[in-house]
Amino acid sequence: ARRDFFPAKVALGVLLDQGRRAVGGIIRRDASAWRTGRAYLTGLGQGLASWLYTSVSPRPAEDVHGEAKTGA
Repeated sequence: ARRDFFPAKVALGVLLDQGRRAVGGIIRRDASAWRTGRAYLTGLGQGLASWLYTSVSPRPAEDVHGEAKTGA
């Protein structure tokens, strides 16, 4: 958001590394490598989707009890 591309660079590195692990696991029939790669990729996708959802549709800040703050 502020032209800081470091988090995106790290995420891309994880995406590539774990993608290779998952594909390599399929090719080598290594279920452990496939599951690990798939878990990382799934988590990365879910985190990205969550970030996109919250940045596109911002909601008012809520306190611990779920009530919107009034600013008064």
